[in-house]
Amino acid sequence: MFTSTGILQYDPGKGSRQFDPDWAILLCDDELSRYYAWLLKSHGIETYSNDKGLWKTHISVMKGEDVPDPTHWGRYDGYEVEFHYNHILRFDNG
Repeated sequence: MFTSTGILQYDPGKGSRQFDPDWAILLCDDELSRYYAWLLKSHGIETYSNDKGLWKTHISVMKGEDVPDPTHWGRYDGYEVEFHYNHILRFDNG
């Protein structure tokens, strides 16, 4: 199991055409996506480059869901959050 950190961001893309409200993401080091792209390629699976995407390497925390208490929305924007991950690839969901 590995540990890394990311920066919490609420409403990414706000002010752009790609904006979709009530999203929260954890922005991560781009080297993580490069590592997993390499790992997938070593198993014969090609991936696309995430270097030019709007949100780059991230973990989706909320995906446009209703916010239970909007008064707290954005409260932790910019906070550094620790997360855990591993190198095991799963092929059980298609």
